[in-house]
Amino acid sequence: MADYDIAKAVHTHAEGDVVGLSTKLTNLTSVTNSLSTSKADVSALEGKADVSHTHEVADVTGLQADLDGKQAAGDYATSSALTSGLAGKANTVHTHTATQVNVAEYVAGEVAAGDLQAVIQALADRIAALETAVAELPGVV
Repeated sequence: MADYDIAKAVHTHAEGDVVGLSTKLTNLTSVTNSLSTSKADVSALEGKADVSHTHEVADVTGLQADLDGKQAAGDYATSSALTSGLAGKANTVHTHTATQVNVAEYVAGEVAAGDLQAVIQALADRIAALETAVAELPGVV
């Protein structure tokens, strides 16, 4: 019969005696270190917000006060547009001279100088025509 060395049931081996053990242990150490780093990264991320997230207005310090101070959305003219737009306009209540409303044209063409009622009517017609023309201007209410 052949001569065999039989190992005891409980025994040990040197690391070099086990084929591939040293490489496996190196790889295991690398994985363990990587897991430790990953665990540290996860721990650092706890309590952090996702890149894409939202906030309620009340969650942003001072936002509601800033919003309260803003003008509501709408179609608004600028101050300079209003100023320049109104520069060529007359007040609602104002007067004109006879030459400004061409009374002489009406008097000469339609009425005798003594017929006051006709002059008044001619003025009323002219005022109505001016009001119509003004109402047709863009932006005039």
